[in-house]
Amino acid sequence: STSTALKGARGAMRKIRRGTGWVSALIALLIAAAGCDAQHVPSIKRVTRLEVPRDWVGGFDVHGNASATAESPTDVLEGTIALDGRFALLLQHEILPRLAPVYTTFTVSMAIYLTKDSAELDAGYPGGADQFRGIFWKGRGNDDRTPSAWLIPRTNRVTFRVSTTHAKEVWGSTKRSIPVRRWTHVAFTLGPDRLMKLYVDGYLDSAVETVGIPVANDGPMYVGKDMTQPGMVGFVHGVSMHSHALREEDVYQQSRWALRSVPDFDDEPAVEALLAAGEVALGIEDSARAEFIELMDSNNTSDDAEDDDAKNDDDAKVDAEKNASEAGGDSEKVGSQPSEPNVAAKKYAGDQYELAERIRGACLLLREDDGEAQRVARAGLAVARAAYLRSAVAGNSSARFILSTMYDAGYGTVDGGREPKRAHYHRLVAAAAGETGAQLAAGSELFTTAKGGGLQHARHPQAACPVALYYLFHAATRAYEENAKPGGQSRVERLKLFEGVSNQRGDHKGESDDRMMFLRQAAELGDSRAMLAMGNAHYWGNFGVPRDFERALRYYERAHDQGALLGTVGVAKMSLKGEGAPKNTTKAMDYYHAAANRSSPDALNGLGYLHFYGDEVERNLTTALSYFKRAAELGSGDGLVNAGLMLRGGMGCERNISEAYGYFVRCAAMHHQSCQYNAAMIEAAGEPELGIPRDCDRAAARMRQVAEVGKWMSPMADGLKAHLAGEDAMARWLYDHAAAMGVAQAKYNAAFLHEQRARSVRVGYDTIYGTIHGTAEDDDARGHGDESIDGWAAALRRERERERRTREAAAQVREHLSVVVGDDLALVHSGDSGDDPMRLSGALSAEMLRHYSTRIGFDPSADSIDLAWAALHRGDCAYFGPRRPGGCEVSDHRDALREYVEAGRAARAAIDAGKDAVDAGPLLARALYSEAWMRARGEGRDVRDASRARRLLREGLPQGG
Repeated sequence: STSTALKGARGAMRKIRRGTGWVSALIALLIAAAGCDAQHVPSIKRVTRLEVPRDWVGGFDVHGNASATAESPTDVLEGTIALDGRFALLLQHEILPRLAPVYTTFTVSMAIYLTKDSAELDAGYPGGADQFRGIFWKGRGNDDRTPSAWLIPRTNRVTFRVSTTHAKEVWGSTKRSIPVRRWTHVAFTLGPDRLMKLYVDGYLDSAVETVGIPVANDGPMYVGKDMTQPGMVGFVHGVSMHSHALREEDVYQQSRWALRSVPDFDDEPAVEALLAAGEVALGIEDSARAEFIELMDSNNTSDDAEDDDAKNDDDAKVDAEKNASEAGGDSEKVGSQPSEPNVAAKKYAGDQYELAERIRGACLLLREDDGEAQRVARAGLAVARAAYLRSAVAGNSSARFILSTMYDAGYGTVDGGREPKRAHYHRLVAAAAGETGAQLAAGSELFTTAKGGGLQHARHPQAACPVALYYLFHAATRAYEENAKPGGQSRVERLKLFEGVSNQRGDHKGESDDRMMFLRQAAELGDSRAMLAMGNAHYWGNFGVPRDFERALRYYERAHDQGALLGTVGVAKMSLKGEGAPKNTTKAMDYYHAAANRSSPDALNGLGYLHFYGDEVERNLTTALSYFKRAAELGSGDGLVNAGLMLRGGMGCERNISEAYGYFVRCAAMHHQSCQYNAAMIEAAGEPELGIPRDCDRAAARMRQVAEVGKWMSPMADGLKAHLAGEDAMARWLYDHAAAMGVAQAKYNAAFLHEQRARSVRVGYDTIYGTIHGTAEDDDARGHGDESIDGWAAALRRERERERRTREAAAQVREHLSVVVGDDLALVHSGDSGDDPMRLSGALSAEMLRHYSTRIGFDPSADSIDLAWAALHRGDCAYFGPRRPGGCEVSDHRDALREYVEAGRAARAAIDAGKDAVDAGPLLARALYSEAWMRARGEGRDVRDASRARRLLREGLPQGG
């Protein structure tokens, strides 16, 4: 019986704790409870104790199998997995601790956070509330249960299960429910006594003795949704697994450690729950009622128009009465019923999102050198953020992701400070809902901090990679699928901002751009290269012009008529995809053949595509593969990926994954998006028998690059447009939003703009901007410092245009605020702290500068110039401390010296790698001067070192410092 087994186990454990006969007692306990045969000979293994908050002395012996190797750590996942019931993180059997096939023992533990009670699950939850909700499950088929755990339908109690030699599943259930909107640690153990135990927050909740001998399986582990059941809605953090049952005190200590390392959401989920039950619920109800009334009014109007011609008015009345009767009542009762809740919620969320977008956009166009305008902007951004929150609660994931950026970058806060904990919560929920930008943000943040050493409380940083890969895979898959659609290809603006950017990069001015006008004129004069450039501009949206496939096709056709090979290929591609004109496979075939006769790799790839799908020719996979391979030999990225896909799938040839992987790696080096994705898919799972090891880090890095190409990256181009137009508040917002997705160039550009803002506030607007905003040093920074009469006239025109847009923006903000808060606009200042908005703005930008310089330092994709720049700023922050507004809280000269040394090392590496000396040289000079200054004064060191300071200064002189 269960009680007899428990008594025997407790007696044996008392002997072990007293230290008397502990080895014999432990072996006797194993043999009595589970048995031992020749198929599975137990062994004694010496392991160290768990890392816990308090110190432990020595070690302890456990009876079990080898588990925690370098390839199979017990901490299998670090980081937070966001789940909404539709997805799961899948862990291959090979990377998990090895469980004994029979007489299985294990411990599986994790922290879970339920964002919704079972009664709060909406109609969008897969299967409804009557389904088991998966926490984790390991197996290949429905007969596998070892180990697994689900939430019981319509409750938050946990059922935990294993398979045995006598039963498909042996199960138990917890006595208490898992609380909602609170982190809870759960641990499931199975020991040699065949007792399944479920611990909640380190305390034993329930125990069940198995019937038969527990057996394991070689299937993967699913965290969240499994093969048959939807998953839980919430978060899972820090999954660990052992091949033995932890003792009760060890489970307790593990729970203390786990609950210390979970993210803190600053009570944002509770605030959201109150809002969902109150204001948002009423708003959705009002929206449904308004929509229904509008629909009824529309029907009445239509009926009145028909009645004018109706021949059988009596029949119409009979039908109306019949319909009302079937609906369950008279017309007045029917009219009072709201529309479908999901439809009403979507409409309410959309209305709130549009309101928030209008207010935010107008606020960011207000003048930054006008204190009153900035007070209005701060109030408006607070109102916009509240509207985004209402939209997010109603189910708009795009609003939630924008809201996370507002929290993270301090937009709309009363004190102008950041709220990263709330930002993290909204980012995770948006990622779980399928928002691609949020998935990229969550994956990039976890990947970069783990690689860069910034992951807090992590015992095994490599265990963060599967969680990062989980997010990045979903984002990259969306990018990969979008890229395959006609017109779905995107080009991301990756220019780094610098002083005088418009002198070297004068695009994004649309049709009036100087280069556009020059190319247009050259094309009219018959220059085929100009025709190609104009076609590319309209196809990709270069120079600030909108994408226009029809115009692009016309320019490519003209270039083809001039004998340009790329023009021929461009016409063929667009005709095949139906871009700019209806799809015309015959035309595409003719143009491809013409280009292939001139050894065009793209044309050969196109012919392979036509033979693969059988368009205009008989489908022939062997011929298609031959064309793809010929294109690959000539360096076509599309040819390489298509040949690789056919080899991997065994189409037109025998299946050959090794050769396919070779093709993928070759074109992945060319930054080909499809090759990056397919190479990552093979690396994520690995093919050890083919000599391709599993490489999570490389797969995650590739997936990140794939996901960074898509329409969600539009803030990069829009940010450059805003900066060139002098709208720096808008540019900062756009780059902040792009930086939230982890893009290295966006983090640099956002930091660049925040540095300018912090410096301008610190020095003073009168000095920086002069008497006319935007015509002194501000214009010089953008490259408008032309002192000619025409230059001043152009500056004056820009200033007048900026004034006009500012007045319009101010009017829009006040109009929107009056709708939200009424006619008394003083209400929007009721929460104002009274601080100078300029000072708050400068302090926030200084804080964001610190934030980005730290994030850049963690990012493995940051180049050496970025690393040098970020290290310099971290050094300045540590050196000046609170003496500089928005600086570090304390001054630490040792940290400052270390950062300056690191900046010099990174700058030297940039120069040695052949980077542009115009960028790297000044960074090296500044790093050397800063280090020399501190060494000469003995700051950050115990003694002065004047001789070394002199050597540093001499080294910096040739760099122009």
